[in-house]
Amino acid sequence: MLKILITSVFLTFCENEYGNVVRQYFGEVPKVAPVFYFRACLEKFRQIPICEAQKMAFKELKKRGGVVSGDFEGIQEELRSLVYFAGLMGKMGKMRKTEELGQMLRVQYRELL
Repeated sequence: MLKILITSVFLTFCENEYGNVVRQYFGEVPKVAPVFYFRACLEKFRQIPICEAQKMAFKELKKRGGVVSGDFEGIQEELRSLVYFAGLMGKMGKMRKTEELGQMLRVQYRELL
């Protein structure tokens, strides 16, 4: 059961992320051919105690460019999930300066229903 859980945690990583975790815990990454790197890192990751592995995994995943709550300021609640899942967060920063977008964001959608 724990082997499956630790593997699931490992599979959430990108290559540089699991390399960082293995390097942080063991001091180095496996010196293998690139084709065997994933498997070698997984075997090393399985040697880390589960609680420690989870802590390190969460710490590494938090380094990803996540959404900051301030990013959604000024966006109506009804539009937030649409903006997030459509991948518009980066574009919104540029677009917020336009008057057309500003007008759209000021519309109270609950009042229209």
